[in-house]
Amino acid sequence: MHYRISVSKKLYLKTITLCSCLVVLSACKTDEALPSKGANISHNYSVERQQNTAGSFNGSSRENSTQYSTTSVNTTRSKSENAETQNLALTSLAQATSTKALSANLAATSSTVVINASSSDAKQQLEKALCSTMSTTTTACADTTPRVIQINGVIDFTNVDGQTSSVGCIYSENQCKDTKGQEQILSVDDYCKGKSLFNISFKKAGQNPLLVGSNKTIIGLGASSGIKGKGLMLKAGVSNITIKNLNITDINEQVIWAGDAITIDNASNVVIDHNYIARIGRQFVVTGWGAAKNVVISNNNFDGTTGYGHYCDNRHYWNFLFLGANQTITLKQNWIHNTSGRAPELGQSDSVSGLGLVHVVNNLYQSNYYMGVRTSPKVLAFVEANYFDNAANLKGSFQPIFKKTSSDLVFAPYSSNIAQANAYCSSKLGRNCEANFYTNFSSSDAFELNGGALSSQYGLAIKDFVGGTKPMSVNSVKQYVLANAGPK
Repeated sequence: MHYRISVSKKLYLKTITLCSCLVVLSACKTDEALPSKGANISHNYSVERQQNTAGSFNGSSRENSTQYSTTSVNTTRSKSENAETQNLALTSLAQATSTKALSANLAATSSTVVINASSSDAKQQLEKALCSTMSTTTTACADTTPRVIQINGVIDFTNVDGQTSSVGCIYSENQCKDTKGQEQILSVDDYCKGKSLFNISFKKAGQNPLLVGSNKTIIGLGASSGIKGKGLMLKAGVSNITIKNLNITDINEQVIWAGDAITIDNASNVVIDHNYIARIGRQFVVTGWGAAKNVVISNNNFDGTTGYGHYCDNRHYWNFLFLGANQTITLKQNWIHNTSGRAPELGQSDSVSGLGLVHVVNNLYQSNYYMGVRTSPKVLAFVEANYFDNAANLKGSFQPIFKKTSSDLVFAPYSSNIAQANAYCSSKLGRNCEANFYTNFSSSDAFELNGGALSSQYGLAIKDFVGGTKPMSVNSVKQYVLANAGPK
């Protein structure tokens, strides 16, 4: 049975289809319905998927001779730092098998690498610390040595691989110009069909993310440390990775498909915590087509402020794209602001059997336009206790829950349907749900309960995945998130 408030769409919904991929990396990321008030563009998903799957990526170059100083870390400190990662994962995902493995790995004594951004070889040090050994037969990282990597200052990769250009077009709605300029997209398949083509210049580093091996903890020292111009790639079965207290910024801000901040393509036991991510050409975090198992994304400041917004409103459209096979992701206690789409967008490949699980809980959304959580019939979106704090002038222009189809697996309680929600939650989760809250609520805003979604068969018991997390009251979310999100 479905309970809903309203699903009337008072937005400008001229639909075009769009599939996102990181150029020359793995596979195309999804079919996308990006609204446009004036354009009418069709798209062939299957062609693009084939095209991008054929691409190859060898990762960032590494010199085996690169040296970095390694200091032994005593067992107490190593266990203490890793226990924080373990507790985050355990709190959000009560997965017996995976968390036992996570606990065993994280309890091991690690070494620590301190990298000062001012060092002349800081970039090489970081590349080697993240992945010192490549597979001899694939493009995967073979380095599984437990290592804590501390970054002091900002390591700037922007110009390390030089400049390049590729054919593309203007992608801003109706060719509009934002405060810095027009949004651009590289030409893949028919994205630029019917548009004027020209050479787009961008930094190559954005398309060459840093490979991260298993059992790595990456921590920024202080509130201002991080990585600029390149993102991080977790792929080919890596596990037990923490990305914490970093600023990851300025990856070809104007150009779609010229880089993502964090990519997860077949990885597990991942914690992304207390980071600041901004000014990225495409996704803040993207998963797929490979698995994304036991992923916790928490206490981050995701800042969509840009001078190249799709709608020329200083808001970033391309934010989170979760397409991992049978993924289990918790998105909690994050500040998601100044966005106009994909916050997050959910799905998975049609070729994958089984369903994914994404728990969106206790996040603060502010100054958002058009689309919040875009749901899917292949992934359960359990959305609770989020604080949607939108300005009065955006009333009717933002849908916290944006459905693809009538069969989407979405469970998003609101004050008007919380009684029905708790009838399901007490039975299926062993606890009550927490209602979402939305300032300036209007009739175009839908919070829907698909009770049947809680009875679907998932690879992980929904009672363990969602029921194991006790949300804070939605009344506390705004104050808590503003005080805690981002690097410290």
